[in-house]
Amino acid sequence: RVDRVAAGAASDLGIRPGERAALIAANRLEFIEIVVGLSSIGAAAVLISPRLVAAEIKFMCDDARVRVVFVEAALEEMV
Repeated sequence: RVDRVAAGAASDLGIRPGERAALIAANRLEFIEIVVGLSSIGAAAVLISPRLVAAEIKFMCDDARVRVVFVEAALEEMV
């Protein structure tokens, strides 16, 4: 599954080595798969706590210059 995440991040989302992707999710298996998948293509995962408010999430994403945000379905209304 990590290989599918890596392939999708690179081909479908266009994430390249050195770029950053944010991840807003609770601790679960998919969290690890995304972090490892991004790492395997040379991208960095910016881990954002789901307890932050929208303004804090925006600040972190802007500051880190993330290209893509992965959000757990249950937390979509936060973004």
